[in-house]
Amino acid sequence: MQDLSKLSKFKNIMITTSKNPDMDGYACCVAYSNMLNQQSIKNEPVFFGNLQPEPKYILKKYKIKPIKSNIKTNNFDAVILLDCSADFVVNKTIDRRKIIQIIDHHKNPELQYFPNTKFKYEKIGSLATYFTELYQKENLKIDKKMQFCFMQL
Repeated sequence: MQDLSKLSKFKNIMITTSKNPDMDGYACCVAYSNMLNQQSIKNEPVFFGNLQPEPKYILKKYKIKPIKSNIKTNNFDAVILLDCSADFVVNKTIDRRKIIQIIDHHKNPELQYFPNTKFKYEKIGSLATYFTELYQKENLKIDKKMQFCFMQL
């Protein structure tokens, strides 16, 4: 499995994606949060702005309680960004120095805005593919909420 031991030193990690997330970003936040929970690493998946129509529809159709949104960011000592690496799509209240990891499939990341981050680029069409493969490889449990999210990608 990827080296998660370095993440365990943080007291509370925020996992988030671009503002106004699409299904890929939203599903990846849920998936990575679940993975960290299985390793007993304290985290909170969060989104900012408004959900795009697709995740809104899926959450409503399958009666899935959405992850938290638009919360104060100063309660977290570290941030992980998924499915985005451009500064303009990251919520302005997030301290860029706290962003410790970015996992993305978009080209040309703006890493100059994220001085303390470890960047992982995946050349795939959807970042959810990366997490699906990782779950299969590591034989991790996929809960019902994640199944519905991934089915839509």
